[in-house]
Amino acid sequence: MRLRPAESGLLAVTVLWGLSFVVVKWALADAGFLGLTALRMSLGFVVLVLVGRAHLRQATALEWKAGLLCGAVLTGGYMLQTAGLRTCSAAAAGFLTAFYVALTPVLEGLVFRRMPSSRNVVVLVVAAIGIVVMVADQELRIAGGEVLVALSAVLWSAQIVIVGRVAKRVSARRLAAIQVGAVALASSVAFGVSAEPMPEFTPRLLACVAYVGIGTCALCFLIQAWGQRSVSPTRAATLYAGEPVFAAIFGVTLLGERFDATDWLGSALVMLAIALTLRR
Repeated sequence: MRLRPAESGLLAVTVLWGLSFVVVKWALADAGFLGLTALRMSLGFVVLVLVGRAHLRQATALEWKAGLLCGAVLTGGYMLQTAGLRTCSAAAAGFLTAFYVALTPVLEGLVFRRMPSSRNVVVLVVAAIGIVVMVADQELRIAGGEVLVALSAVLWSAQIVIVGRVAKRVSARRLAAIQVGAVALASSVAFGVSAEPMPEFTPRLLACVAYVGIGTCALCFLIQAWGQRSVSPTRAATLYAGEPVFAAIFGVTLLGERFDATDWLGSALVMLAIALTLRR
């Protein structure tokens, strides 16, 4: 498969995101999910503004509107996913998050006022069945952490569609900075009013925050905003399909995680849905 530079950039983002599931689990040993989200996003915002030269004074009304809307969506996504990772394995979280690949074509069709194709509906149903298999145990009890991660997929899909709708009319730097800054502000306020204890600023936590703040926040959102100027939301979502594979690889090799039979079945159904989405 020949990829354009923008597509190669979006594909590289999936590797960074895949590793982030493991890094977040390490960081959660020293910080709560609200504090960790606030730290990583605040660092990402500072890097985008100071190093990335995202001059917010020059931001247009469209950039503020789209950036704040993306920020609101991402706030919910990061809160749900980080909270879910307290009990959900990194490998399973990667596949559960990948649900957005099947959701994006349907959501994109609704936003652009196009009826989703029958194939997209089938893909969505297959992916949904896979998610149900992964979040329910043998006694059909729902695992809370897995449900939170699966719900976050809906918000990742919405963010991809929003960026795709405005990407050609905005500055990639300013859009990335505004949405990351919005998440940083919202999560900081949530942490401030919560009863969550202060993070323990261990070397491990600082290294993890540096990775997810600079790598998966500042750099990835900048690449995403740039790449989706020429890549459609549905195509971008399919390029991101490698994320669960990388998450599983890193989870197994770095955390020693294992999948049981239902996890394998659910993951296989999610990947089948992704494969059907990729097929043109």
